Amino acid sequence: MANGNGWTVPSAPIAWGVFFLNAILAITGGSLLCALFGPWFLDWGWYWGVVLTLVVLAFSVEIYTETVPGYFARILLNPWTRNQRTIFQGLSFKLPWESRTIDVDLKSELSDVCEETWATKGGAMMDTKYVYLLRPARNPDAIITYASFEPNVVKRAARNLLTMMYSDYFGQHQPEDLLNKAAINKALFNEEKDGGDKDYADHRAMVCEFENKYGVDLSARIEDVDYDEATQKARDIITNAKSFDQAVDILMAPRNGQPGMSRENAEKVAKLANFPNVSENNWNFSVEGLDNLQHLNIVGIPDGKSGKK
Repeated sequence: MANGNGWTVPSAPIAWGVFFLNAILAITGGSLLCALFGPWFLDWGWYWGVVLTLVVLAFSVEIYTETVPGYFARILLNPWTRNQRTIFQGLSFKLPWESRTIDVDLKSELSDVCEETWATKGGAMMDTKYVYLLRPARNPDAIITYASFEPNVVKRAARNLLTMMYSDYFGQHQPEDLLNKAAINKALFNEEKDGGDKDYADHRAMVCEFENKYGVDLSARIEDVDYDEATQKARDIITNAKSFDQAVDILMAPRNGQPGMSRENAEKVAKLANFPNVSENNWNFSVEGLDNLQHLNIVGIPDGKSGKK
């Protein structure tokens, strides 16, 4: 599980088995040439066989060596044994019949930015955005494993794993405890000695299993987390209700020896201050001369007109 950015490319280890086999082939070939130029055949002198052997070795370097450019790994296939092996940057010995299958760029990265909405222990929904990064692991076996998968397959598997981990974590914590992004990343991905949560050791084990399966180093972090739109609206309503009650109390309180507003007036002012969509209309009617009118109904009309019965 890789969470740091610093890394180095391993040097190509010496495959001693390959080296000694090449040496045996060279000695065998040189011996045959020495015998050819010796007194049993051409009788030119056995030293001509040594000279010719050195010349052949000098002009056939590419047959028994492989040069890999920097920040790359190369996979070689032995068609006789059907085995593959990895060599890293620099000069390495290879068997004359080994063939190159693929070069892996160790600087390559698979990454994605994912946006998800998860439920919390308190029932609230949280909108989140997290980023993950995949790099080929820098060991011979992992390189072969990494090269055997299509990039989209690895990315999809990484997203499924991380979504499961994060959703589990969110479902076990209250909303207010999930606003600290650094704490989430630390709890899930750091070892216990580095501040990781021991309750999520199984999740960290799954990350290690994933890395071994796909031959990658995986790092991830939460970049943004907040209440979803519906939850935020509900919180705003609660906040406004609290501030409404506080505003009414303040307006009713005496100031400078003068009595405060009545509750009715205080509530009117607080509504206008806390709820911008609330408006108040005052309707005044003069009914002089209508003492004998028994029934009067006023019906509001959208254009401001009224009807009488």
